[in-house]
Amino acid sequence: MIEYMNQTEYKLKSASILKKPAVQQATIQDNKENFAGGFSGLASLYTAEALEEGKARQAIEIVTAAIDKSRVKVSRTHSAGSFGRRTLVNFAFDVDLIVYVKSYDGRDMTDPDIWRYDTDLVTAMRRHVKEALETANSAWDVEIPSDAHYCDVLQVEVLGTHVDLLLVPDCVRGKPVDPVWYQHEALTKEVYGNPAGAEYDQIRERADAAAFTRFVDTVHDAVKSVVRGVKALYKHGVLGDEGGGLKGGGSWWPPEDDRIRSVSLEMLVLAADQQLRQREYGGGQPAHGDVYKLDLFLEVLELVVAAVRDKKVVTVSAGEWGYPGEAQDFAHCWEDDAIRIIHPIDPTCNLERPRGHRGASNCRPLVALAESILKLVHGGGTFQDLCAVPAVRRAMEDLAVIHKVATVRFGVEHNKRNLPIMLEYLTRRV
Repeated sequence: MIEYMNQTEYKLKSASILKKPAVQQATIQDNKENFAGGFSGLASLYTAEALEEGKARQAIEIVTAAIDKSRVKVSRTHSAGSFGRRTLVNFAFDVDLIVYVKSYDGRDMTDPDIWRYDTDLVTAMRRHVKEALETANSAWDVEIPSDAHYCDVLQVEVLGTHVDLLLVPDCVRGKPVDPVWYQHEALTKEVYGNPAGAEYDQIRERADAAAFTRFVDTVHDAVKSVVRGVKALYKHGVLGDEGGGLKGGGSWWPPEDDRIRSVSLEMLVLAADQQLRQREYGGGQPAHGDVYKLDLFLEVLELVVAAVRDKKVVTVSAGEWGYPGEAQDFAHCWEDDAIRIIHPIDPTCNLERPRGHRGASNCRPLVALAESILKLVHGGGTFQDLCAVPAVRRAMEDLAVIHKVATVRFGVEHNKRNLPIMLEYLTRRV
């Protein structure tokens, strides 16, 4: 509760910045520092609530405890997705829980080929886990989706939290100091060693998810703040303008969904950060501060347009966790796709590849928004003008709704002074 109230006070302070006349009337041409302060304050408001994250952690513990009582021998688990990478936004995420399996019913399950080819065994194991979860609590909603991409996932709703449960092989032998690194090397050795013969493999991508998290752990918090701001603008603003409302993510979206994947938005920001620092700072130490956040946001918008209009391939260097060569070595895996946002750990994987259950993402609304904001900001528009853009205003209105929902979902009674002030800042005409 204390953490939640401290977070609320911080968000109130950030929201108060948006009200200052010097910020509202700032342009990047005449007062970039104030404009940047307004953008930074706005982006910071979308950090997921402490209680929301706490509920997610509780859900993970409960689900893990239930699996431990099954006939599946589990060596470890990993919180992946935006929750694990700390890039989640308010009420717009689910939890990806990776479960590393050693054996099932005494059968060794550490070889990825078993998962690729012995589908009857893997299906039986997944159904057993589903039954174990339902036995643990009959009130839990446990589903195995029918579409091709998510059929390997168990969906569990616990404590109001959506959990995507992914069973994967534990390829680690012995007891290495760093099992994440060992797993990563075991899964990528052949891929990195023979790009021409490599092809995308879903089992490999999911089983190496912890390496992805490790890489993002190295990203500066200032960049993650922009990630959350961009995700919130898309999920609460762009999709809201299309008649959506509060959105979740991952496999809980409708099968016919054509939205841009959350992780793709994240990679657009990380790619923009790397190219901006390379161009303006010689690729040196991570840049931060309000002005950098604003510059990065504008760089992201430029990259969105380039990725869609100019078919630019979006890549991110993952340092020691990534392929040491050029992603283009794996172009045969994704060069015919309409949008190419390449996984930083697995260069055979285009995050925006068409799936069996859905086609290419509909990027048109985001591109239109990016072009309109770039035109406004570079044309002398004020921060007040930016907040008046329909998608931005919708995202701000959704944020006000989020804080109301939090009081109901988590049983939290806000300080009677704080909530009205927060709502007034976010919903009044700026």
